[in-house]
Amino acid sequence: MTNSPYDSDPTRDRIVGAVEGSLNQTIYAGAGAGTGKTQALVERIANLIMIAGVSSENIAAVTFTKAAASELRQRVREELERRQAESIKSDEKQHDSPLARALDSLDSAFIGTIHSFAQSLLRERPLSVGLPPVFETQDEVQGSARFDEEWSAWLNEALSNPEFADAVVNAQRLGLRQPLADLRNLAEELHANYDLVERIGALPRPGQTDAPTLVLEAVRSDLELALDLRDNCINPEDKLLLHLGSLVNQTVRWINEALESDSEEECVIALTQIAKLTVVGGRKTDWTDLPSGESSIEEVRSLLAQAQERIESGRQSLGESTVIPLVNAVRKMVLDYAQKRCDEGLLEFQDLLVLSCELLDSDDEVRRYFQKRYTHVLIDEFQDTDPLQLKLAMRLADRHHGSNGSGTPSPGALFVVGDGKQSIYRFRRADLTQLQGLVESLGAERLTLTKNYRSHPEILNWVNAIFNPWMNGPKDSAQNPNQASYIAIEPGQKKYNESSKPRVMIAGGPADGTVDIARESESRDIAELALSVGAGEWSLPDGKDGMRESDYRDLCVLMPRRTALSYLEDAFFENNIPYILEGQAPIFESQTVHELSNNLVAIDDPTDQVAIVAALKSAAWGCSDQDLYEWASAGRKFEYARKPYKVSEFDPESGAHKVAVGLAGLAKYHANRQRYSTPSLIEQFVRERRLREVVALSNPNGDRERLMDLIIEMSRSLQRSGTGSLREFVRWISRQAEAGVRVAEGALSNSEINAVRVMTVHAAKGLEFPIVALMGLQVNASAPKGNSITKEEFGKPVMAVKLGSTKLGLATADYEAKANASKEADSAEQVRLAYVGATRAREHLIVSVYRSAKDTTTLAAKISEFDDLTTLSKQFEIAPVEDGNRTRTDNSPSVVSESYSLDHRSEWNDDLKSVMQTARYRGYVTPSDLADHTMFSAPKPEDNIESTEWNTARRGRGGTDIGSAVHEVLQDINFDDPSNLDELVQLAIDAYSIPDLRDDVAKLVRNVLQSPTVAKATSSNSWSEAWVAAEIDDGIEIEGSVDLMIKHEDDSITIIDYKTDRVMGDLLEDRARGYENQLAGYVLILEKLGMSVRDAVLVFADGGKDGNASEYFIKDLQEAKTAARSKIHRKIG
Repeated sequence: MTNSPYDSDPTRDRIVGAVEGSLNQTIYAGAGAGTGKTQALVERIANLIMIAGVSSENIAAVTFTKAAASELRQRVREELERRQAESIKSDEKQHDSPLARALDSLDSAFIGTIHSFAQSLLRERPLSVGLPPVFETQDEVQGSARFDEEWSAWLNEALSNPEFADAVVNAQRLGLRQPLADLRNLAEELHANYDLVERIGALPRPGQTDAPTLVLEAVRSDLELALDLRDNCINPEDKLLLHLGSLVNQTVRWINEALESDSEEECVIALTQIAKLTVVGGRKTDWTDLPSGESSIEEVRSLLAQAQERIESGRQSLGESTVIPLVNAVRKMVLDYAQKRCDEGLLEFQDLLVLSCELLDSDDEVRRYFQKRYTHVLIDEFQDTDPLQLKLAMRLADRHHGSNGSGTPSPGALFVVGDGKQSIYRFRRADLTQLQGLVESLGAERLTLTKNYRSHPEILNWVNAIFNPWMNGPKDSAQNPNQASYIAIEPGQKKYNESSKPRVMIAGGPADGTVDIARESESRDIAELALSVGAGEWSLPDGKDGMRESDYRDLCVLMPRRTALSYLEDAFFENNIPYILEGQAPIFESQTVHELSNNLVAIDDPTDQVAIVAALKSAAWGCSDQDLYEWASAGRKFEYARKPYKVSEFDPESGAHKVAVGLAGLAKYHANRQRYSTPSLIEQFVRERRLREVVALSNPNGDRERLMDLIIEMSRSLQRSGTGSLREFVRWISRQAEAGVRVAEGALSNSEINAVRVMTVHAAKGLEFPIVALMGLQVNASAPKGNSITKEEFGKPVMAVKLGSTKLGLATADYEAKANASKEADSAEQVRLAYVGATRAREHLIVSVYRSAKDTTTLAAKISEFDDLTTLSKQFEIAPVEDGNRTRTDNSPSVVSESYSLDHRSEWNDDLKSVMQTARYRGYVTPSDLADHTMFSAPKPEDNIESTEWNTARRGRGGTDIGSAVHEVLQDINFDDPSNLDELVQLAIDAYSIPDLRDDVAKLVRNVLQSPTVAKATSSNSWSEAWVAAEIDDGIEIEGSVDLMIKHEDDSITIIDYKTDRVMGDLLEDRARGYENQLAGYVLILEKLGMSVRDAVLVFADGGKDGNASEYFIKDLQEAKTAARSKIHRKIG
């Protein structure tokens, strides 16, 4: 008597419990995308209540998110109400039936997330695990702030321990420039996995470790033997012979010096800094055979390889012996802090899972109590859960006599539903391989839902054709242990609507150029698609057996990562396409948070002139560069504490008056910061400066307003945790920005707005859309991020650690193997991300396979490869319109208009009109426009309408791949600790698909870093990719990005521009002179901003002798500035 809206079939009937005896079975229900798993879960819960007679209070249904829990509870209620209504129709006496009683008691069933379930268990029995009777659960904001405090306090004490301090020093000697920062990151990672860290125990110290002197002696012996064989070479130009005479000979001398110094430190430095000894080169015909008849060249190569192996083994041994004491010290800090949280009753989310499992493990009486309480446990989205969740469920479900809850579930006590093909949460400890093993241990019957009720059959056919061979499809094919088994999904609906548009379209292909060009092209296509959808050109079901015209809200653009987002936003902005970003967002990097944070820093610290200037330029005070210049040119400083300024002393029409108003305002809030709580002070500032009104005008969707409210709410959360001062809050925001923390944007989006949805695939999990565009597929598997890999393998916890660059060797012996395994698992998960994205589409699916010409391994390349084997898709094409403009035929608005009640609305509109009118007569120039481009045989990207100043990823070597990669590395390098240079190079060459040029990119970057001027840069005295802008003359503004700015002790500035042009000698001089105007443009900006420029330098990465960098200083800056200003006026006319 279920009357399910889904078709009945034997498998589905057993899953929902409609078949006799099936409610008493342990079942793992595999549910493919769109197969109605939530409805199956709803029906099984209803059948447990109505058929098996299970009381609501004995049911625990665990969901992945709070939203899913809310939906599940509501749908169970609706299912019971539907059944009740049908019963009443057949029997009017059913008003007081079991259905009615079930509805009345439904709220006693537990339906919620695993964390809320664990918390409910601990609330009932806190004392059994050492918790106080009343405990609190801290949110992520509070937990983060408290961990910072704990780390700082522990570190101060740890550094007074000689053993720990010596280990830190040893790590520095081995090349780790910022050991404390690396250890801080490691602590966070171990903190997130402290339950596994505790089970692993302290890492054992390595056994016999060869002393560096012994390693060097063995290496020297090998190299000397190799050098003795030089006489067997008959060609003085042989590459291997030259290698022996240069690098190998030099290495032997270095080893001799280190050994003779009798200094362990010198030996350590030599061991860690010796260059790679093996080399490809040398011809066999240039070398005579040994007396034994063996090849002399092969013997040399063997000796060099053996020496290299000794060096790498020695480095690994030395690095491991240094790392392990540090790891064990941090491990103890993390576990002590976990115990402290338990003692104080201030828990984090992971504590809830760990302690609830401990609760059921440690106390037989408590376990039996909850087993009787929750007789039926149901888990949704099993493939994305932490293994602790299954452990907790097993403790409740295994009620066999004499069992401690660690065996197999009692019949019918556990029901699990999931889909391995949709497992995409490895970063939350959802390891597919581990979970598959756990499922096997359940002894559950595996049943699979295959009928899809979401997508059109043509979409399903394409999805099956692409992913069946890509995942573990055909049984006779090779099976990837990191991948899910693929079972084809079938159409489940009885009727589908017709459409003149293709159901699956493939956009793009290999692009001529870099990945950036590919992303620009795909973004233009997606923008065309959005315009077409917004204009109503797509016919979609209206839900009433009819059809309707499409609107912007019908399109969702999905991407596996946000790397392509900026290109899409540019295209949408250019075409006035309304869109909403949803999912996890780096809100601390947004302009709204930056401006608000700058103002809060300025309020907190009256001596921070950088923050004060940034605050004055923000929307809160509205000072222009010209206003600031007027203020500074009168000899005034940007401060308000030591010398307060009276606003009345300034001409109301002057720019100085604006600055004075801003400084006086900041002074007022500074004086009030001790009188009001931080949330109240921020709320007062936002309200009085009318910031909500300001952002409402520029962002009618309300996202920026909600973002401000979110920041205020975060300050309240921190205050509740005891971190309440303004200074603590601004420092916390700074740390979140540095760490790239992302925050769920659900509260920031308005689903009623008619706009394109843009989100990551993770954010789209469980959702569906009429039209889906899948883009940004130029991604590959990535190496593990962070300092550690902590996970379970076959039920056993493992941990591998690396500090700094892999090249330093500061790692546990198993790190490389674990990292490679992690990368393989990530590669498999990338495929599942693509599957999840593709199966969100109901009516139409557009897949972009734009990529660089050399790309053969990314998702885009593989999808294109599999698609070429089918005829199930069409090439993406949007029919052009006659006048070039798309308009809706039904005259309905494309964007829902929002009404705002704003004070002085007309005044704001007048201000905006004034600004727009002024902007019409302004001239904008970028410094790149000023370079002499006639010196190139072909146009540089700067000659294009989109200057490289607007897209810094297309800079260097005329925008070539290698030049762009070099600039990208130099932009991200830490001048104090360039130990991650190799990792940055790898990321860059992956991004531009130039693996064969890895050594070239690394060499060019090192050349630049070793050039005399760049070598003076530190993290505290320099700025990379510094964006600068100023109005140098009335109506003429220059803006651009300076590769590097170095500030000297006298506050003067040296600006540096990197060039990867392959030129030397006289040609370099000519080329450099052509760039002088460009650098002079930067000088004009900086001087307008009140800075004194000492030098302007071009650094040609491979323009010097012996393949080093070459520096070119502009000899006469005044002459160059005059020439640049003249060219600017000619350009603007």
